[in-house]
Amino acid sequence: MSLLDEIIKAITETDEKTSSILRKCLVLSYKLKNDSLKAWVSKELKGYDYDDPEMPEYRQVGAPARGIFLGPFGQQINDQPIPSAILKDEHRHWAERAKLPQPLVAYEDVTAGENRVIPWPANLVVMYQQKFFDGDLALNRAWQEIPGSVMVGIVDTVRTRVLTFVLELKEQAVEEEVEVEALPVSTVQTLVQMTVIGGNNVFGNVERFAAQTVQVGDAKSLRGTLAAMGYDHQQLDALEADIAADTQEGADASIGKRTLEWIGRNAKAAGKGAVKIGTEVATTVITEAIKRYLGLP
Repeated sequence: MSLLDEIIKAITETDEKTSSILRKCLVLSYKLKNDSLKAWVSKELKGYDYDDPEMPEYRQVGAPARGIFLGPFGQQINDQPIPSAILKDEHRHWAERAKLPQPLVAYEDVTAGENRVIPWPANLVVMYQQKFFDGDLALNRAWQEIPGSVMVGIVDTVRTRVLTFVLELKEQAVEEEVEVEALPVSTVQTLVQMTVIGGNNVFGNVERFAAQTVQVGDAKSLRGTLAAMGYDHQQLDALEADIAADTQEGADASIGKRTLEWIGRNAKAAGKGAVKIGTEVATTVITEAIKRYLGLP
């Protein structure tokens, strides 16, 4: 059984732990020689730095705050919701959102009904001790609540992203009639960006996407990128021919007429691959990929 089939079976047919599946995915990342996949898997296994700018959006969740307030003569209010509007801008995330950077194994055995809490730092409690109620009631301690369903969702998201990537990878290998390790680097990188790292927001920065998948003057990287987006050999052959014809006619300072017409005809066909995208987004992504290939600003 191939490594891809092992991963697919582990996700769809067994109760194998997600952390164990990720370790298989780590082996796959080395076989594919893909640093982006390797980095993502490693961080999921080891945990993220709290301030890591590449922490995925599924690990940054809504997290309201609650607190206990104490007053004279035994007065006490438990589980009081804490409005973020009272906090300073730099502290509002303590009553709105939370990052969950721990290794994935920390969330694997959490059930949907098993909530977790993130305590406020003691200094923050002291700072806002008298800010919420007029009179003698004072904040004694506060925390953010994280529903267990959120952590279940993190684990499920990771499994789904790995499964989607592996299935798309296998499909591309079948279409190209090659072993997975022989797929173009750009095809693998595009699939990693679209299914594993970026999710539905992968095209938020199309220039960065193109720079990570397409190399200047490398037709294979352009074909590999667009193939992963769902374009077939016939469409890609036609694009190569149009680019060559435009180049012969001296279109070297901008995308040529034939190439622009190809984009216009075929943009709506994008999204047959790993991520479903609309025509407008597809037009922008394809245009940027072709500009990158042609070395245009």
